Amino acid sequence: MAKPCEDLPEECWEAILVRIKPTEDHQLESISLVCKRFLSISNRLLTTLNISTRTLLLAPEGDISSLFLRFHHLKRINLTGSLGEDNLDRIIRAISRSDLRLTALDLSNQVRFPYSTIHEPLRMNATVSTLICVEMDTLQDRDLMKIADSFPDLEELDISYPRDSFFIGISDKGISGIAEKLQKLRSINISGNDFISDVSLIKLSSLPSLSNISARNCRRLTISGIDYVIQHCSNLLSLSISINPRSSSHAFIESFHANASNLQSLELSYTCVSDELLSVIGNHKLVLLKLVLSGSHGFTFDGLSTVVLGQQSLQHLNLYGTGFLTDEMMSSLSEHLPHVFSIGLNCCTPLTSSTIFNLARNCPSLEEISMSFTSLGLGEEDFVSELGKNCKIRSLKLRHNENLRDETLERIGTLCPELSSLDVSRCWSITGVGIGGIGKHCTKITELRIDGCRKVRNLGSDLQFSKLEVLMASASGIEDEGLEMIGRGCQRLRILDVNGCLGVTEKGLRQLLESDSSCKVLRKLNLEKCCDLSADFLAWMVSSRPSLRTIILSSGSLPTLKSRDLFLKHGCLVTSAE
Repeated sequence: MAKPCEDLPEECWEAILVRIKPTEDHQLESISLVCKRFLSISNRLLTTLNISTRTLLLAPEGDISSLFLRFHHLKRINLTGSLGEDNLDRIIRAISRSDLRLTALDLSNQVRFPYSTIHEPLRMNATVSTLICVEMDTLQDRDLMKIADSFPDLEELDISYPRDSFFIGISDKGISGIAEKLQKLRSINISGNDFISDVSLIKLSSLPSLSNISARNCRRLTISGIDYVIQHCSNLLSLSISINPRSSSHAFIESFHANASNLQSLELSYTCVSDELLSVIGNHKLVLLKLVLSGSHGFTFDGLSTVVLGQQSLQHLNLYGTGFLTDEMMSSLSEHLPHVFSIGLNCCTPLTSSTIFNLARNCPSLEEISMSFTSLGLGEEDFVSELGKNCKIRSLKLRHNENLRDETLERIGTLCPELSSLDVSRCWSITGVGIGGIGKHCTKITELRIDGCRKVRNLGSDLQFSKLEVLMASASGIEDEGLEMIGRGCQRLRILDVNGCLGVTEKGLRQLLESDSSCKVLRKLNLEKCCDLSADFLAWMVSSRPSLRTIILSSGSLPTLKSRDLFLKHGCLVTSAE
């Protein structure tokens, strides 16, 4: 006789739940609610924790260390949003006193690097291999020296785009300190640091394991520094740069030809690129997987054709802002992209619907297409009737295409039955008919963005979005009737943004939430710049939908602090976006 399932050892349950572990950590919440045993197991399965202001508010008596006792298998911690200096120090100190063995720490968007706290002996220092410090308010040379001393085994460092770099930022001295002490460094991003010169690149080139360098928008870098990197960084696999002067000097091209044989990813953003350089790349023995020419100029279709024909291994191709591209040119290129996974054609204005149809037909591995700010919606004619389906395409980003209409959108839907993410924000000609049309053919969409689509009042008369999880509809035409339909048909919805939807009232919100089957897992609701909600109605929302974690209102519509504290005790943060 079989044993009842509750007699299974905890190790067996853990093995089962690991096999069915959801793709996103927040989905572990459903598992944790089954029983105390599943709660305990799901706590162990969580490997990434995002700490925000809301996290601090919900921590018992403000003690963040209790979270680290609960989730003791964490490998990565992300600090989201600016948490303030005191909170930052408190969190770092709590991490240091825990038994966590972190491998990654993300401090992005914080006011400063926690210099004084990191100065203390930290147990996490020996295990952290990835440190991300993107867009920090202040980041200086002394911080880099502290990073080099505190994280000796660091392999990945991102110090890109500090907000005040023009006044105090990082200099060659700080980068030199990194290069001398972090001998295991494999990847570094120094983009957006205005005081960094070629000296930094020369120092970094001495690192024995360095394989990935990003140095975009560093105004003092020259082609000489990039040339030195290519010659002396023997393990270089990925290079991302943007240089104002011409990158196509004869000496540079010769250096590239002689030394870039291991390169797999090349990004030349906002750089003058010649056909001669593209020809060398195309005819080189390297196997290029990623090529980005975003915002670059100086080349022609002949040069582009050479590199595409010569590098048919390409998986990622970004031609943002290549204004000379036509549908005929893209049709020709698409026949030589058998392995391309994603393609970016934003701001290639002449491109019409013919391009997206050709890509779907000719690129068997294609999963992601970005065609914002183009002429999508024009140039269809009778082209579509000849096309079959591309069951690989998962993501379409088609923002700001004013000519895109309902008929074209539905036809695109017939090509992409496996589509999971669609962005048609600010495509002003689209209505609910077009959204419903693509939903009829693409029943697996989990993320839909219709921001600014004022003509979209609902998601179609026959709602087909049963798997939708994220709906971003700020400043769209969504009204009460649309909310009622969403409540009936989108039972998996987690995030709903109707910021600025003037037709949304308490009546529609009640219809969205009141049914037992309506949006049972809704976690985040943005109602900024919508109707004013009474305190009683907010209380009803929080109590009727226990899954709600965040409600965003306009600052003038916030309830009293006492009411907000009460809602927070029920697990829901009522706040403003300001």
